[in-house]
Amino acid sequence: MTVQKILIVDDAPADRLMLSRCLRARQPDIEIVQVERAEEALVFLRQQVTDCMFLDIHLPGHSGIEFLEGLRQAGLMPCAVVAMTGSGSDRVAVEALKSGAHDYLPKGRVNEVSLWDALAYAVSRYQLQRETRQRELQLEELNQELERKDRIKTQFVANASHELRTPVAAITGLIGLMQRTELVEEQRKLISSMKSCCDTLLLVVDDLIDLTKIESGALELHNRPFRLGQVCEQVLETVQILAQDKGLELHCRVDSEISRWVHGDPSRLRQILYNLVGNAIKFTPSGSVSISVAEKGADCLRFEVMDSGIGISEAVQQRLFEPHFQTGSLDHRAKGSGLGLAIVRSLVQRMGGEVGVLSRPGRGSTFWFEVPLAGAPEGQEESAPTAQGSQHERGFRLLVAEDNPIAARVLALQLQHLGHEVTVVSDGRRAVELASSGQYQAVIMDCQMPELDGFEATRRLRESYSQHQLPIIALTANALLGESTRCQAAGMNDYLVKPAPVADLQRLLEHWVAR
Repeated sequence: MTVQKILIVDDAPADRLMLSRCLRARQPDIEIVQVERAEEALVFLRQQVTDCMFLDIHLPGHSGIEFLEGLRQAGLMPCAVVAMTGSGSDRVAVEALKSGAHDYLPKGRVNEVSLWDALAYAVSRYQLQRETRQRELQLEELNQELERKDRIKTQFVANASHELRTPVAAITGLIGLMQRTELVEEQRKLISSMKSCCDTLLLVVDDLIDLTKIESGALELHNRPFRLGQVCEQVLETVQILAQDKGLELHCRVDSEISRWVHGDPSRLRQILYNLVGNAIKFTPSGSVSISVAEKGADCLRFEVMDSGIGISEAVQQRLFEPHFQTGSLDHRAKGSGLGLAIVRSLVQRMGGEVGVLSRPGRGSTFWFEVPLAGAPEGQEESAPTAQGSQHERGFRLLVAEDNPIAARVLALQLQHLGHEVTVVSDGRRAVELASSGQYQAVIMDCQMPELDGFEATRRLRESYSQHQLPIIALTANALLGESTRCQAAGMNDYLVKPAPVADLQRLLEHWVAR
């Protein structure tokens, strides 16, 4: 080991001379600087690059321990430090090492060998500490950069969700209004195909949002009683157009022993089945796709989605559930986002279950998953709201705040069809002005609007009206976790994500306005 410059801090000239001779005995050309006080040492260390400092613990007017503590706390430890004292006390040695010294050497044991051993050890420890600190700083910078990119990605997903959901919500609403009109059979088929396309687009958006939630560990389940058969029927109804286009048969079989009603998260179960059935249709050129549900032990169900499609090799099966993995099918129409199966696995695991696949090339595939779903007492079937506004003969006087003109018009028509009186405004400031007049029984508030967003508009209204006096229901295109919390914090009564079924909106209105 070669060192260039040594600093000796000691008020005893004899000790300084002894240290200098021992150091030069091995390396005659070494540069040695001697000072008597801590203040002089501090000035020197700030001006000169030094390899190691030999520091006497007992200095006049200043403790060497205090000097080290000051350097360490200020983050200014500029070199390796060997603490020295004539007492040989272990307690002093421990204090010196805790204060930042890299080694300790009693003056009574100083000779050429012990001095250079202490010097080598102190320098190596100091270099190791510097390298460790540099790596820690690099990791800290990397973590900050990853957090920044994660925030950017989350914001992008939120913005993309809003920009996609708002027009799709309007299209879905227009389709619903058109389906209530008199249509010829061909028109009805075309509109049904449009609705299927909208549903598919929304599921892709939901996959992107769910992937963000999964990566952040924020995926939530909302368990409640639901009718198992209804979920399976809804999935097959959504993909019916896709199956018809390829001439495929769709089947569903639920064992009769299974409880008609179960307790779980129907939306997540529907999402799992849709992804599996959609994949099955995508890779099945002819034949059939079917769903089967059977009991698998106490309060556990096994779902199987079987197809007569092209099958999957064992090598591909190993990677099927990875994000963005695609099979590389020769049929480019079978390509997708590559998120579906990864989300299926995450959802099944989040529900406390497991998922797998059985397949052979050319022999079709069976995707299965097992999840705990306990039987539940029969509940009330969901039904569409009546045109008379349910039990309220005249409906409600509603204020709709929505800046997208098409979405606002569609929502107004839907609510008017249910018997409500509707006024539409396009910004939060105007919403506050009209709602403050006291003539409206509820406000349906978009969260992102010009002039004044829905959150601030709600906060201003809450200064004069309680939730009971003026119910405010958020209708937003942001489906990310945390949006409902922001709505509640602003004072909104409830929260729906676009495109919200008008039946859900009607139920919330009846719940809050009828109080």
